[in-house]
Amino acid sequence: YFLIVWDFVNEARSRGIPANARGSGVGTMVGFVLGLSNACPVQYGLLFERFTDPDRSEYPDIDIDLCQNGRPEIIEYVRQKYGHVAQIITFGTLKARAAIRDVGRVHDLPLPDVDKLCKLIGDELKMTISKALGQEPDLKELYNTSSHHKEVIDTAIRLENMARHAGVHAAGVIVATQPLDNIVPLYKPPGTDQIVTQWDGPTCESVGLLKMDFLGLRNLSIIERAKDLIRDTMDIKTQRGCIMGEFGKGLVPDSPREFSDQGDDYDPLELERLTFLDQNVLDAFRRGETAAVFQFESGGFRNTLLGMKP
Repeated sequence: YFLIVWDFVNEARSRGIPANARGSGVGTMVGFVLGLSNACPVQYGLLFERFTDPDRSEYPDIDIDLCQNGRPEIIEYVRQKYGHVAQIITFGTLKARAAIRDVGRVHDLPLPDVDKLCKLIGDELKMTISKALGQEPDLKELYNTSSHHKEVIDTAIRLENMARHAGVHAAGVIVATQPLDNIVPLYKPPGTDQIVTQWDGPTCESVGLLKMDFLGLRNLSIIERAKDLIRDTMDIKTQRGCIMGEFGKGLVPDSPREFSDQGDDYDPLELERLTFLDQNVLDAFRRGETAAVFQFESGGFRNTLLGMKP
């Protein structure tokens, strides 16, 4: 498993496609030694038990972030090399409000009445129609006094949580050692040449199939585009000056720099060599200046940073 992941990560990087492990898979030293991640789990105190432990029944997995633009190319590489590869189906299920809307449309319930029913169903997590009937007196009254509304609600209850439509998993890919059509039903989504399982991810894993996650990450594409623009608009001396803090605010006192002992022989855009303890970066985080920084760009997280002052 590790070597298959290493193989396609190495292939991606050889093609200039950024690839790196993320999440629980970073907690294993084997992954670090193979170069799947540049974060040493011992140095940063990461928990191996997040990757796997004796109480976990399913296979451990390593989430690999790939430059969004290069993800299809690497999936095709894995398909060509290993042969028995398919993406994974997902099923969209009918939740309470969606079930009411679908059934109301079929039963010719006027749209204002459908909207009224939906508004009487709470939007909290795991809300069901039956639960809403027990909580909302107005909904219960409509159910008891209108046969048309009762028919719509009863039918919607029977359809609730059933699969409504199929999609393709955003990241999951099955890699097998024998032809997949001997193991799992397959299909091609309309208008595509993709080979997709007709079993969802947990079902595929329950019969022993290996699922790998190829996560297309927009932020990696942004970083690569930004680096291209920097190279096109700045000479190497200016790039080094910006990285080393000789422009703008200047170098923060005692700021650790992994580039500091490199002389003039280094690529200032080799981001893997940058330190996690750069005070200039931490200052930007304290100010909430994290637009386009993966998992730090939402308004809520930026407000948290302003309060935490990391």
